[in-house]
Amino acid sequence: MIIKDDDKPYWLALWRVPRIGPVAFNTLLSQCEGDLPALFALSAAGLKAFGLQASQIECIKQFKRSIGSATFSSKLCNQVDDDVRWLESSEQHHLLLAVDENNYPPLLLQVAGAPPLLFVKGDKDALMFPQIAMVGSRNPTRLGKETAFEFAQYFARQGFITTSGLALGIDSASHQGALAADGFTVAVLAHGLDHLYPKANQMLADKITSQGALVSEYPIGTGPRPEYFPRRNRIVSGLSLGVLIVEGAKKSGSLITAREAAQQGREVFAIPGSIHNPLAKGC
Repeated sequence: MIIKDDDKPYWLALWRVPRIGPVAFNTLLSQCEGDLPALFALSAAGLKAFGLQASQIECIKQFKRSIGSATFSSKLCNQVDDDVRWLESSEQHHLLLAVDENNYPPLLLQVAGAPPLLFVKGDKDALMFPQIAMVGSRNPTRLGKETAFEFAQYFARQGFITTSGLALGIDSASHQGALAADGFTVAVLAHGLDHLYPKANQMLADKITSQGALVSEYPIGTGPRPEYFPRRNRIVSGLSLGVLIVEGAKKSGSLITAREAAQQGREVFAIPGSIHNPLAKGC
């Protein structure tokens, strides 16, 4: 299935309605049999029957009123316009993948709570090849960075794509190793793709868009927030056949990714470190 261009604003709008997460979105999508314009055309009573709250219904009705109006524009409509403008920057390979489309990553589709929309900058086909996730400390040892770099190089030479989160430390070393072997790599971000965090990785991000892709479930204009980083970890593991941890502390985002992977039925691997190194105690 391919989402029609005329329907995309409705997908983008529903994803921005407050308190509509992946489960609620997919439930509504099923209830309206995939016809989101028809959902937005329902009366307030009809939307309430689908389980939507008064504030959500008002948001949807204002968006519907904004469509085609020259005199009225809601906040939601303006936000969707930002999404559409970003997507229409085609020379920069800005793409949107919807959960009902054939080019949505098949492994991620198996995950409970898979995002209904993925914003992609780069080569969307990179998401369809076998991936290995690599995660670890933001403040690794020199040996840890070298190990991550070398493993990613090896994976690339065997035809695997390295997937990580573009954080400083092990994430960056993993992306760099894949690129150095002329392989592809995918970075899953915890913010809209018009932002970049951390800023220090701008050059690395640019290289990834040429040899892979930047991916996010967050709409354009969404800045990084602490609670978004653990949430994106389910996508890192969900895209991948397995997760390799390189230097992960006991309480770290790396172990969140490992737990997500285990719950998703994916393989979890760890490179053992020194028993005296606190950064390796999670391994």
